[in-house]
Amino acid sequence: MTDKDEAAFAEISPPERVFPLGAPLNAAGVAEWARSHAIPLHRRFFEQPITITGSSGDHGDREICAKILAAI
Repeated sequence: MTDKDEAAFAEISPPERVFPLGAPLNAAGVAEWARSHAIPLHRRFFEQPITITGSSGDHGDREICAKILAAI
């Protein structure tokens, strides 16, 4: 993705669909999942993270993505 016109997301789950709350996600948990489930495309997603930019600073996820890639 190189600009705001290249991606979109829509959540289509009905409002009554709920998910059990577990432990919050963190780099270690995502890396644990990825070691046994990630395909090469998943790894590519971590190499190409989405970065949100604006006037209030960098809100990117590059640091956490780098930690996950290093762990897997």
